Amino acid sequence: TATGFTIVRFDIYNNGNSAENINWKVNAGGTVLSNVVSLEANGYTTVFSYWNYKGTNYNVNIKLDPDNLYSESNEANNEASFIIG
Repeated sequence: TATGFTIVRFDIYNNGNSAENINWKVNAGGTVLSNVVSLEANGYTTVFSYWNYKGTNYNVNIKLDPDNLYSESNEANNEASFIIG
């Protein structure tokens, strides 16, 4: 965090054999940011999300493929939660 903003960086990998559009969503204490990234086969990208600073001790949840469009053997690696503070 920095005065005025909270910044989250997360890396997205597509280790499949074809290009895919991957949706992502960040829920930061009631503020929801979402978008979609296009990745080539075996592609990689980094996403930065930021929003106005909300103080300390609030939950942030990041989820890739929030609508479960893609089936995979380990769905748990699509979601991360943490506390800013």
